Amino acid sequence: MRTNIKLPAKKAHPTSKTTSVFMSGNSQAVRLPEGFRFEGKRVFIRRDQESGDVILSSKPRGWDHFLNVAANTDPAEFEGFLEDLNRDKEPVPEKDHFAGWEE
Repeated sequence: MRTNIKLPAKKAHPTSKTTSVFMSGNSQAVRLPEGFRFEGKRVFIRRDQESGDVILSSKPRGWDHFLNVAANTDPAEFEGFLEDLNRDKEPVPEKDHFAGWEE
């Protein structure tokens, strides 16, 4: 089952473009062209372990935004969410945690 959570509409942005990399003091910097700019002054940075790509992400808007979206989302949208998430994982074998325990 696919879960389709409705989030506020986003503006259309370009998906790919080439830009310049330069040094700013002891740091390497990237000039972000229009259409790729972030709101605010901080972003998250991470490296994709498989590709090695560096990924910049907007800092989340905070719990107020999340709670507002959750409050305005039909709970039926979340049905099967965990099942979808765990679909490709191996089942965890059952284990007797008290096996061999004596008083």
